Amino acid sequence: MMGKQNGQIQIAILDIDSMIPEDHLLRQIKDEVLTKFFRLQFRLESMEREHIYFRGHTDCISYLKKVMAL
Repeated sequence: MMGKQNGQIQIAILDIDSMIPEDHLLRQIKDEVLTKFFRLQFRLESMEREHIYFRGHTDCISYLKKVMAL
């Protein structure tokens, strides 16, 4: 929250976890969303690595064909 007092701005930092009770449904949803996010992020990074890996092999094969080694 921001507000002016005596010409100065005060900022309050709120921790959302401290505002939500331990057994609240929002905590469960947050945990599930974070878990899903990390799984998708790992999957995306794996797909990118595979793309780079296989692309490198494709480029090698096309190069070898170009120089008539294959």
